[in-house]
Amino acid sequence: MGEYEWEQIGAYLASGRNLKQAVLSANAKTKAKGGWKKYDPATGVTSPVAAQAWQAIGDSGNGGSGIRF
Repeated sequence: MGEYEWEQIGAYLASGRNLKQAVLSANAKTKAKGGWKKYDPATGVTSPVAAQAWQAIGDSGNGGSGIRF
């Protein structure tokens, strides 16, 4: 899920959206995709997982210039 989310964020940034817009759009797309699962090797069981909402953490006080990837 994390890899998918980062790919979506990157695509949205490349299309001209700002970071906040890119993260919000990627979160919506990740949730809509659905079908996320996790495998527990200890039990051999695969179970569904709800999509997680991601956020960018950084310096929002100066227009985001302190945000680093």
